Amino acid sequence: AQKLRRGEQADAGEMEREIAGRDVADSTRLVAPLRPAPDAVLIDTDGVDVDQVVRRILEQVKR
Repeated sequence: AQKLRRGEQADAGEMEREIAGRDVADSTRLVAPLRPAPDAVLIDTDGVDVDQVVRRILEQVKR
């Protein structure tokens, strides 16, 4: 998003690598690493569209 705001070309593969690297750094840092709460519900959104994601979230909320 930052590159697009600066008018630069955004490469999807490069963006994925940057996000993955940031995720690793955030979850493995020594001070306050980002981790899901013990009671968090993880929802797999790989390969599904927005409507399916919303349905999955609503299913969890109704439980």
